[in-house]
Amino acid sequence: MEADGPSVPKADRFGEMDDILGQSKGPNSLSFVRHHLKRQREQQQQARMAQLPLPTESLRKTAAAAAAASSALGSVSEKPDKGSKDASTDSFQSAHTFEAANINDKEALDLLALEQRRQKVLRSAGAFRRHMYNLTESIAFNGFILSVILLNTGIMCALTYDIVAVRVGWHAAVLDHVFLVIYFMECVLKLFVWRLDYFKEQWNIIDFTIVIVNIADFSVSTLVGNDVNILNFIGIFRAMRALRALRVLRTVRFLKSLQVIMNTCLQSVQSMGAITMLISLFLYMFAVIGRGLYADVDPKRFGNLGSAMFTLFQLLTLDDWFYIYSDAMAKDPGYFHIIFYLLLYIAFEYFIFLNLFVAVLVDNFQLTLEAAAAKEAIRKEAIKAEEEEVDEDVNDLLQTSRVSSISSEGFFKSKRTIEDFYADDAYSESDRLYLAHCFRLLAAIDYNGNLSRNQKGTLDKIVEIVQETTDDA
Repeated sequence: MEADGPSVPKADRFGEMDDILGQSKGPNSLSFVRHHLKRQREQQQQARMAQLPLPTESLRKTAAAAAAASSALGSVSEKPDKGSKDASTDSFQSAHTFEAANINDKEALDLLALEQRRQKVLRSAGAFRRHMYNLTESIAFNGFILSVILLNTGIMCALTYDIVAVRVGWHAAVLDHVFLVIYFMECVLKLFVWRLDYFKEQWNIIDFTIVIVNIADFSVSTLVGNDVNILNFIGIFRAMRALRALRVLRTVRFLKSLQVIMNTCLQSVQSMGAITMLISLFLYMFAVIGRGLYADVDPKRFGNLGSAMFTLFQLLTLDDWFYIYSDAMAKDPGYFHIIFYLLLYIAFEYFIFLNLFVAVLVDNFQLTLEAAAAKEAIRKEAIKAEEEEVDEDVNDLLQTSRVSSISSEGFFKSKRTIEDFYADDAYSESDRLYLAHCFRLLAAIDYNGNLSRNQKGTLDKIVEIVQETTDDA
């Protein structure tokens, strides 16, 4: 059932999107997500139509006719405007982003389902929980946490100097506990808002792990105290104290650019692993050749396989290659061919293989940027679909009540007399007046009963929504 208004019908909007997106070649996850959302809305619309509280079959037909007329009038009267063209252009650009990012349909649906579940939870959440969501997602809150992390990092750096540790060590310890409380409260608030969905994001898992490690360090330090023997016995907790430096890693959580770089490095591990193996094979091969040819002239650098590999590894930075050549020539000019050995090794290892590292990183960096943009587009689609679903629920409640009321008034309040049903010679004048009065009373009773049932159905739905909101809160 479409709501009244100047907006383009959803079916027409999605049809226009599909026509535009169909011009691009290859798989398109954004178009797939939109088709999935469209099917969801159609199923929800059919379920709502089946549950409409229309009292009689005649009123059901009247309501269906009114809805069809409203939809037809809306389709005829609405015209595409500049905004719809802009939306189509944005959809076309987003489609190419999805295609370039190479996000498959399963991953897109998983992201969509997660975001839809989050939006439904927030819609049915209590006022306090929604307030906490707005707080934890606000720029001010994230800026405050980032400032705390940077301040904590600066204090840890300052404490590496003995003079600072002696003078402000106690104050720094108090501040460290305050910072830990702030980190803990941040995790508690986000867990309260998202529940188990908090652990669906990898950065949240990293944050939570760092906070737990720091809490364990604080707990052990408080229980054990300054007993050196016990602390030496429990060496693992001494390592935990060194892991406080991991707090700096939490800055990545709040800076999107750092997240892109970290994701790029993680995604490049597999590709760079093959390149690393190739570099190692060539390094080993050249080390064996160098030891066989130049062990006598330069035993310090090529005397054994280990020293030869270390020398060649140092050459990856182009460091001291000229000194290797000059030392060999100073001892024996007959070893002039060492220059060709060094140049060939540098050409393969430095100019070819090491540059492959850069190529892999640049390629994965571009893919990471496009994947991030694609995921953001999915998130916006889910939020938009949830908002439209809420609007449809409200419009259905209002329009059901309005259509039923209008149809009842048109059916029962129309001017009808006894002559419309019985012939003049069938009854006397007094009988006709009596029958007319009885029929009008029955019509009034039926009319008011219909209104009562419609209002009861609307109130029942409102009560169900309130109960769901209260239970989730």
